[in-house]
Formats: sequence, structure tokens, C-alpha cells
Amino acid sequence: MRAITVCMLVLSAHAARADQCAIVAPEIASAAVRIINGSPIASYCQPCGEPRPTVASASTAHRVVARDGKVMIDGKAVDLAYIYVLTGPHAYTNVGLMTGCGARDVDGFLDLSPRPMSVAERELVQVDAELARTAKELRHASSEAARRRAQDNLASLSARKRVIEEQLARVRMLAPE
Repeated sequence: MRAITVCMLVLSAHAARADQCAIVAPEIASAAVRIINGSPIASYCQPCGEPRPTVASASTAHRVVARDGKVMIDGKAVDLAYIYVLTGPHAYTNVGLMTGCGARDVDGFLDLSPRPMSVAERELVQVDAELARTAKELRHASSEAARRRAQDNLASLSARKRVIEEQLARVRMLAPE
């Protein structure tokens, strides 16, 4: 019985690092290359129990290529579920979620700022990521109905972003220096 328990623990630890988006469809790999190339990135495998990355551990992706459904950053194959790209001041967004590769059990974005982000700042980063994903959907819409749906979503997200930015501007005006 003890041997079975040990085997189950070893297998579950291995499953936590299971490749979620290590091999993806060519269009997802191409989108990831466009998103990552030349951008500051952070690597973080939340399901593996890795320590949260810091600004100091973030780096810039110098050479990003897609080959056989794999994305290679500076010569090393990566799992998109555990790669985050800078999308705002100190905010890194999960590439696996941005490309729709099927990543799960990962944070949508990381706040690597020296001070914690406010709820509004976090929401703004999420809206920006949703805007990017919806713009991609619009570009690849195969029917008029899908195009209209994406346009409606873009309009709604843009309005939401304006409201958040106005709230942040008011808060900044009231904040003591």
C-alpha cells in the first residue's frame, strides 16, 4: 500500500509539470512568436509550485521561432502555459491564455511591480489582454456573425477600458505625492 501511495505522489508531481502547451497548432505557435518576439518575458510554472518570478528574473526574448508546433525562445523549447509577456507597467500576461492554446491552472497575469497593483490596475491589464485576444478573433473571423460578435466585444471592452482609466486618473489626482 505504501509503494502505491509513493507511486501516486510521484505521478501527480509529474502531472503538475505536464506539458499543457508545449506542442501547439501552427497558427497558435505563429501567434505566440508574434506576441513574444523582442518582448520582456517571465517564466512561471504555477502548478509546479515554482516561486513567483520577480522583475529581476524577467528577461527579453531575443530570438523566437516556431518549429513543428513548438515555440523556441533563444534556442530552448518552451511551454506557452508558463510564459508571460510584459503587457503593462510591471504586468505580465500569460501567453498560453492569450493564444488560446488550452492552458489551465495558471494565473492570467503576474504583477511584478514593487508595490501591489490596485484592483483597477489589475482589471485594466485583464481588459487589455481581452482586447488583444478579441482583436485577433476579429482578424480571423470566418463568418459575418463572428465578425459582428468580435466587433461588439471590442466596443464593449474599449468602453470598459475607458471607464477604468478614468477611475485610475481620479484616484491619482486625489493621491498624495
